[in-house]
Amino acid sequence: MSNAGIVIVKIDGRKVKGRHHPNGGGFVALTAQVAETAYVGRNAKVFGNAVISGNAKVHDKAKVHGGAQIFGNAEIYGSARILGNVHVYDEAKVFGKAELSGNVVIYSNARIYGEAWVYDRAEIYGAVNVYGSVRVFGDTKVSGNVRIYDKAQVYGETRISDEVKLYGNAQFYGCAEACGTAEIYDNARVYAGAWINGNARVYEKAQVCGSAQILGGTKVRGKVRVAEGIHRDVEITQ
Repeated sequence: MSNAGIVIVKIDGRKVKGRHHPNGGGFVALTAQVAETAYVGRNAKVFGNAVISGNAKVHDKAKVHGGAQIFGNAEIYGSARILGNVHVYDEAKVFGKAELSGNVVIYSNARIYGEAWVYDRAEIYGAVNVYGSVRVFGDTKVSGNVRIYDKAQVYGETRISDEVKLYGNAQFYGCAEACGTAEIYDNARVYAGAWINGNARVYEKAQVCGSAQILGGTKVRGKVRVAEGIHRDVEITQ
């Protein structure tokens, strides 16, 4: 390939050689691969060994680099940043100031935005929305119509599905699982092998851990710590 059309831009303090993509005019480094069918907006940057294919779009001030792969109808925009070996595909969207790194996989109709940071080996799919100043990492898997927002943190080998909501300053970690329409919020902590199901609520400064199962319409609140037992349709407080 000739040197025709080569431009040099400064990215993160480094000079990078590349060309303007014919579909959108955005910068594509010589080391990156972007299909003709993909769109790279004029202020977006694709560099490193990133691969953009299919009908994927990268625009606004978004940056995609490292070994990241964006394909299908996925869209990266705003000031979002994708790096590492992240895969984003299907109809997934990442925008705002969100950042994905590590070996994260985002697909289906998932949305990651705000200032959310997803890293390590987290997998997010379905119609999940992750936003605010959330942190999702470890080997976490999130699916269904889950909403994680505010300053919640999810990590470890957790599993969250259905229509669960985590928000406030809640932390969900270890090997904990949550499903149904459960909500975990305020400064609550759910961890170890705990299971939250049904329409359960865990909030205030409550902790649920160990082998505890919180089911049905159970409410766990206050400063109580529940580490064992099966609790259904009761209120536990301290």
